[in-house]
Amino acid sequence: MAGNRQNVSALQALTSAALGLPGLAGTVQAGVPATEVSVDYQYTRYDEGAIDKDKRLGSSGQRYQINIHQLKFIVPLGERMDFSLDYSIENMSGASPWYILPGGDGKPLQVLSGATIREERNDFVAALGWYSDWGTVTTRLGYSTEKDYQSLNGSVSADFDFNKQLTTLSVGVGYSDDEIEPTDSDIFATRVVHAIKTSRTVFAGLSQVLGKNDVIQSGVSYTHLSGFLSDPYKLVFVDGTLAADSRPDQRDQFAWTTQYRHFFTGLNAALHADYRFYQDDWSVTSNTVTLAWYQNIGESWKVVPSVRYYSQDDADFYAPYFTDTPVNGLFSGDYRLSAYGALSFGLEITEEFDTWALSLSGKYYMSDGSLAITRSGPENPGLVNFWYATIGIRKTF
Repeated sequence: MAGNRQNVSALQALTSAALGLPGLAGTVQAGVPATEVSVDYQYTRYDEGAIDKDKRLGSSGQRYQINIHQLKFIVPLGERMDFSLDYSIENMSGASPWYILPGGDGKPLQVLSGATIREERNDFVAALGWYSDWGTVTTRLGYSTEKDYQSLNGSVSADFDFNKQLTTLSVGVGYSDDEIEPTDSDIFATRVVHAIKTSRTVFAGLSQVLGKNDVIQSGVSYTHLSGFLSDPYKLVFVDGTLAADSRPDQRDQFAWTTQYRHFFTGLNAALHADYRFYQDDWSVTSNTVTLAWYQNIGESWKVVPSVRYYSQDDADFYAPYFTDTPVNGLFSGDYRLSAYGALSFGLEITEEFDTWALSLSGKYYMSDGSLAITRSGPENPGLVNFWYATIGIRKTF
């Protein structure tokens, strides 16, 4: 959101990228409760690029467009507590990758969902922070709902400051319970009628001030997923026929994130360098490197260019299509489980004046099989390119 509340806790900074659990990462100021009421509004336009003609079957390769509205309230509760409430609504339309067929030369060709999909998602997150001389305790409760999906999630985290507040230990746990009821399950026999998925996460991190201009943070997280982990809307070409996407009903995920910050006094700017390693028992391993330059201009402006590189290996039950039926009955052609690499470039501009703050940002993301560190087999034709633009405004009372 727009504004000067950029100092997030070590826990949030370390785990927001590593954890896919809604409501786990917030934007409360580290170690200091809010002293003023503030309201943030943010609008984002997200647009996926069309799939090239030589990679698809069908007349149109158009994919998703999403409009996102986000609203955040922060209210102080005495001298040691604050409360925040986040609400977001997403309106999505377009088509998504459905299944992949082998072309005449064996080249994978993407088939998109036929009719335009229209969805709306509403998401609520409430957070209560309690602050003391030794650190902070934060509890969060979130609820997300859409036509075919409901999720209830929560987390408890604590930051412990010691060594004259130069060192912070952060720990926490999170839980999510999701209910899935796919649409048109009466039309498509391959779609499950009702399913449940749960997620349990534990995480810990350590932040250390190395000097007046240097800070390093490092943390680990472990997540256990169980229940229905397949995609109910995707099909897979298996031994000459189309079958429902079939994945294991358990998934163990591990992530290690390290972040380094250095402030250049003469330039009035800071370098942010982040690295994330991820691995799970589906044989997916990924590496992420992010570099951002936070340039202060005068007393009210900030310009932040950034670049990010990502690479992952494919899951052990993934292939664009299968000429034979796997013995274990597991198969998926989902591009998100394929081996690929991605580059993204972003720019954010922020201005703060009096009790107002305004931010403008945008990012372009492109993915390709050739960008992966390691890859075997053909590129998945459903890999996505997208851009998004965001405008945000904050008012403090």
